[in-house]
Amino acid sequence: TTNNALTLNGTTETTTGVKVTGSTLSAATLNVNGVARVQGTGFSLATSQLLGGLADLTNVSLSSAGSAAGAQNVLDNSIVNDANRDTLLAKRIENMTTVDMAGNAIFDDSAKSDKGWTQDYTLADLPNHGWVFNNTSVTAGGDVSLKGAGFTNSVVTITNGNLSIDNGGPAPLTGTTLTVDGGVNVHAGAGSIDLKNGNISAKGNITLKADAGSIAISGKNASVKANITSTEGGVNLVSMQAINITNANFLADKDISLNVASEVMGTLGIGNASFTSQSGDVDLFLDTKKINPIITTVDSQYGGLIFSGENSFEAKNINISALSSKDARGFSLLFESGAILNLKGETHINASNESNGTRSNEAGLGSRYRRTQINVSDGDLYITASALSGSAILSLAATGQWADAGFEFVLNNSNLYIDANSKFRNGITLGGYGGSTYANGLTFKGNGNVSVHGQGALGGIILSRLYTGELDGNVQLTGVGGSAAGIDASLNTVFQGGVSLSGSSADDVGVLLSFGPGIQEHNMNLNGSNVAGSSENGSAGILIKGKNISFTNGTLTGTATSGNGSG
Repeated sequence: TTNNALTLNGTTETTTGVKVTGSTLSAATLNVNGVARVQGTGFSLATSQLLGGLADLTNVSLSSAGSAAGAQNVLDNSIVNDANRDTLLAKRIENMTTVDMAGNAIFDDSAKSDKGWTQDYTLADLPNHGWVFNNTSVTAGGDVSLKGAGFTNSVVTITNGNLSIDNGGPAPLTGTTLTVDGGVNVHAGAGSIDLKNGNISAKGNITLKADAGSIAISGKNASVKANITSTEGGVNLVSMQAINITNANFLADKDISLNVASEVMGTLGIGNASFTSQSGDVDLFLDTKKINPIITTVDSQYGGLIFSGENSFEAKNINISALSSKDARGFSLLFESGAILNLKGETHINASNESNGTRSNEAGLGSRYRRTQINVSDGDLYITASALSGSAILSLAATGQWADAGFEFVLNNSNLYIDANSKFRNGITLGGYGGSTYANGLTFKGNGNVSVHGQGALGGIILSRLYTGELDGNVQLTGVGGSAAGIDASLNTVFQGGVSLSGSSADDVGVLLSFGPGIQEHNMNLNGSNVAGSSENGSAGILIKGKNISFTNGTLTGTATSGNGSG
């Protein structure tokens, strides 16, 4: 309390410059100057009282000058009410500011003959100025075209028209339901588009574009999901930074596309989501120069396009692509612990990592800690993975872990084709990390044929589990190595079911099948299998050693230029 001017100044990089909560302010004038230089909130006044000459906001100055373009400001209903709202809306604030509407409609043309709403809240000298209307509604019978506007915890209903929101800063839509009898176009020039706990239902195309921020769509939980639906159009999300989808359903008549193309650090996260196109394709695309850390512990790993939980895709064609350049220190495409991917339709997965680092997890495609399950139906699955310094395909297990951290494919009258190439490391690394680690590998079930090709400067295919006992189909593994084996199954190996193995190496064994110590009893069942191995300069085309290895009703064909044919 003061009889003079009260000034509140604060600066932050990423949190809140000036934050007032649970306070009572009384002064002749109030000056609030909050700055969020990188991101965050310039100023926030909530659960507080303005007394005396401050209550009507006439003697209150609010500024977020110096804040990043995507920063926002917050005023809750303890500060803004029906009596002073118009005074607030006349103020010139540098960034978008939340205004509580207390349940009152910001626009309703139901009783008007002139339908639709066009409003520009931006200012020529303050391009990031605007208002985020909280707890309100919009009812329009025609086109709605807004600039410098956002909505939180609101309902927007448009008949006989389209919705366009074009902001220089962020475009918040948190907790908001959009129902539009036309198309939806939301653009954030700087800052993010946030649709947490929100829904969009439109007749036409839905387009969300963030030039310098992220797009986030999420439901309350796995049971109460966000819904993005276009009954006659498609859905297109574009971000230059990140797209994060969690607990959400996408349904469209035409194409569904999610695109992240970042010159700096980009991520595309998909968790517990579904994507269904009734007559078009579903496309996920990530191209990033760097990769964000997803955890910060001592074994911190990185992912560009990250799948977690259970995700489903259904379309004529499904295309999933993750590309990363020389500064990407991690997986281009990562399946988090125990992820499940359901694919219905012909699917192409492409994961490429051009990192020039030294870590093994600078891989194209990876599975972490627990086995990834991929279910395929109504079309074949094609996986193409490549890497420069890491393995093209890599599974990561913790020291002492016995559970499989590899990949399980369940085919429903579908075929699987995998092609993995690494310039300086292994094509496919699904082997254990030590004697106490049980198995990482490949499990195939269902109906369909399988073809796996791995090639690398070191080894071609390294794995410690290959299970085909529940597959009705043919399995062909082809490994091409340089200084290591073409196919190496040498640690706690579990083979079950007849397969065809073809391995070649320049300087090592073509195919190495050997017993290794570990916590799981070694068992290699090669009954009904065909094994072919060749080596130019190694000791053998095929080398089999150890115990508990059974082989009947199959063939062994080994050739070696300077060593032994079958070791």
